Amino acid sequence: MRGIQAVLLPLTGLLILGLGSCTSTVSPVDSQPTPTWVLTPYVSPTFIATSTPASVLITTPVPLPTPTPFTYTIQKDDTMIGIAVRFGIQLEDLVAVNPGVDPRFLTVGETLIIPLGEEGGGMPLPTPVPLTLSLPICYSTAEGGSWCFLLVENNQSQAMENLSVRFTLFDEGSTLVEDQVAYGLLDRVMPGEVLPIGVFFPPPLPSPVYPVAQLVSAFPVPPEDERYLEIQIEIASIETFDESLWAEVKGSLWLTEEGSQAQAVWLLVAGFDTHGNMVALRRWEAEGALNGGEQLPFQMQVFSIGLPLADVRVWGEAHR
Repeated sequence: MRGIQAVLLPLTGLLILGLGSCTSTVSPVDSQPTPTWVLTPYVSPTFIATSTPASVLITTPVPLPTPTPFTYTIQKDDTMIGIAVRFGIQLEDLVAVNPGVDPRFLTVGETLIIPLGEEGGGMPLPTPVPLTLSLPICYSTAEGGSWCFLLVENNQSQAMENLSVRFTLFDEGSTLVEDQVAYGLLDRVMPGEVLPIGVFFPPPLPSPVYPVAQLVSAFPVPPEDERYLEIQIEIASIETFDESLWAEVKGSLWLTEEGSQAQAVWLLVAGFDTHGNMVALRRWEAEGALNGGEQLPFQMQVFSIGLPLADVRVWGEAHR
């Protein structure tokens, strides 16, 4: 059974969509006010969207980062020292790679980076399962940085988790400019589904730059695993504003298993332009626990990096 069920409610009736994500062509509404905050920087009027052309030859394989990191979702009663012992790593190493996490107060559902590998002092990770990556596309910002996006497709017969991708930028002479590992904003992707991944490279960067992407981690979810709960998503409306530069998604969600309780519930919203390229990405997190049988309303906005939104897709995930 797939991880998400999405239902779109048009004015004329009820339309049940496929499991895993909700896709809808957005409806423009230009009379609404512009929000006072912006999630991602807008590109300049002469923005540049770049992918790696055939003329830029990358002759040397891009090395994977060492140690290879992956992520762990904090569960109830977890402690920092307990997680370190569980993975055979030093507590100080775990704290060092998670500078934004207070080791004294862990939040259920929060994601930790686990520095495994020979240099990380812990057990080596198994070889990641190969998944399909779409071609990365990058957008230069007015400040000289770059947003890069791609989709990871789970072409395996079982659910995968802890996805991460290394984005590497090259200049016109095939010289490495910058590289960065990006992590999925959801922990799990079901068979046959895709997960959007994005990363921001701060300025200054040369122009143009050409991206190359490489899968770093992707591991099967054990069949007996009970960390994830199935949820159903009902989309009430998706509207765009300011010439479709941002969209607002409204709806509700609930757990499909009666008597269950989710300690963390996440929604992931991605926006796409008329060519099907991703131009917006944001995660929404529910406050507090969600019990089976309860309906949780949500309302969130997602902002394009500069191109009008023609399509909005929604993914969801719940953890015990």
